[in-house]
Amino acid sequence: MLLTENIIRIQTNTDYQDIKHGELTERIMKIFYKVYNKPGCSFPEKVYEDAMMLEFKRENIPAIPQYAISVLISENLCPN
Repeated sequence: MLLTENIIRIQTNTDYQDIKHGELTERIMKIFYKVYNKPGCSFPEKVYEDAMMLEFKRENIPAIPQYAISVLISENLCPN
């Protein structure tokens, strides 16, 4: 068994019911690990982002890719 399989088994067995929005969190984490395992590593981030968005759509989870946020650091607004 590969190390990543062990890590994923541990992560997917986590009980998310004790946290706010636990059911949604559990669904999102399952999607994340499904996407993470399928293509493997070494792809550009955009490949994983697109795959996540496809899975969110398939699971009827509304999501916005690369949602812009404003961050204020030392009274300066960081560009996003």
